[in-house]
Formats: sequence, C-alpha cells, structure tokens
Amino acid sequence: MGMIGNFFRTDGETVQKLQKGEVSLYDLIDYESGKVDEDFVIDIDKSWHAMHYTLCGEVWESTDDPLSKIVLNGSLLNDEDVGYGPAMIITAPEVHNICDALKTVSKEWLRARFSVPEMAAKEIYPIIDDEDENDFFDYVYSYFEEVVLFFDRAKIDNHHILFFVN
Repeated sequence: MGMIGNFFRTDGETVQKLQKGEVSLYDLIDYESGKVDEDFVIDIDKSWHAMHYTLCGEVWESTDDPLSKIVLNGSLLNDEDVGYGPAMIITAPEVHNICDALKTVSKEWLRARFSVPEMAAKEIYPIIDDEDENDFFDYVYSYFEEVVLFFDRAKIDNHHILFFVN
C-alpha cells in the first residue's frame, strides 16, 4: 500500500454538509462497495507529492501561485481524518483560477522542473535514490494529465474540489 492521493469534486451544498459534519466523506466515496464514480473521484496513486513539488517547488507548503494549490493547499475542509489527516478544499473560484494557470503548463515546462535527485534529497514521497527519472516523470505526468481534465470538468460544473490522502 502507501499514501494515495485523491480528488473529489462536488457542489457547494455537499461541501456545507461536510463542513457541518452532517455527512462523512467516507459516506460519499464508498471505495469498498465499488461505487466510485470516476467523473467525481480520481486516484492519482503516489504521484501527489512529486506533482506538488514539481508544480510549486515547495515540499509541503503552498504559495500564492494557483499551481501550488492543486495538491497541498492547506485549507482544511473539516477535522474528519480520511486516512492521513483531513481533506483539503479547493473552492469553485479557486478551481477557476487553477484552470487558467494550468493552461500555461506544458509537458516541457514540467520536465524542466522535474529532478529525482533533488526530490530524493528533500524526501519527496515516494522517491527512492535509484528511481529512474524518465520513468518516474512519465508516471507523474500521466496522473497530471488526469488532474487537468478533472479540474476542467469541475470548472464547467462550478464544483469545489477536495484533495485527500488515504
């Protein structure tokens, strides 16, 4: 196993219910039953930390740059522990800003910022010292493409996005 990054998109009414504790995120995303709607939930496996670091250059923090808000934005939804702490919320207006910022990101730009030795030195999960850089970049980039599509769908539907690790 390991620490798996996940995104869930939903409307404002559901976010309010989650924030008030009227419903649990586990109730909405029932992995065990197999009732996960991939239009509303994506799993980005263990790529989440390397993706965050590559996008913003920070290990755990976010900055004012919208790209740093995609994975670890620090805005906690509530106090429900969903595996490795609470989910983080990206509001619908933030989703719109992030989508605009994502339009400027190319595969070449990401590749130029991607360094396995640097990530290993900074203990970016799940890097190991002998990681093949090209293979690992391809792995992270494949999930990044899914994230871009997911954010686009959320923007169209004016949804909020929750990020969590379980």
